[in-house]
Amino acid sequence: MTDVAEEIRELENRRYQAMTEADIATLDELLSADLVYGHSDASRDSKQSYLDKVAGGFFDYGSISHPEAGLVVHGDCVIVTGDMRGEVQVLGQTRVLNSSASGLGP
Repeated sequence: MTDVAEEIRELENRRYQAMTEADIATLDELLSADLVYGHSDASRDSKQSYLDKVAGGFFDYGSISHPEAGLVVHGDCVIVTGDMRGEVQVLGQTRVLNSSASGLGP
């Protein structure tokens, strides 16, 4: 395991914790300005629209686990794949999360 891989794992843990705590400041720090957040219903959010939805209670995350399936460091690029499991309230309706997830970042 490289130092970069460990740093990415720590950042991913912070991101998921910030999601469950609706910690907009931390999410704003961690998410890229170029974020395109693809949801399981095929909708997408920009960074700002996602932050607005979390801040406004559109998304209210419960406990989330995010087992990692793979983490590849290639030069200055990182690809993280895994799952996102848990529950989220979307406009007051509970949805079970059992999704494949991936992230790409510099």
